[in-house]
Amino acid sequence: MIKNEREYKFTQELAQLSGLTEEQIKHYEDNDYEDATLLDVKLVISALDIKIQKAEFLIPLDSLKRTPSTKEELLFSKAINREASSMPKLINYFVKNISDR
Repeated sequence: MIKNEREYKFTQELAQLSGLTEEQIKHYEDNDYEDATLLDVKLVISALDIKIQKAEFLIPLDSLKRTPSTKEELLFSKAINREASSMPKLINYFVKNISDR
């Protein structure tokens, strides 16, 4: 019971200091801040008076997907997702029509 009371007081105080609602803080705490926005994390960090000197995000390069940057590439990527069976035709089209530019 004492633990629950302390957690409630902490949540209440953190909400006041950060400008977030108690419900948001409770939700983020329950989910280890996995779905918190960067802005909300920044507000909590600031409320707790935590200073970050250097931050790095390390992501394996093979897990990244390139975002289509032209209309043709976007249409091509949608077509691939829609019809995987027609892949050879699409690749030939892409190679013929887009790579010449």
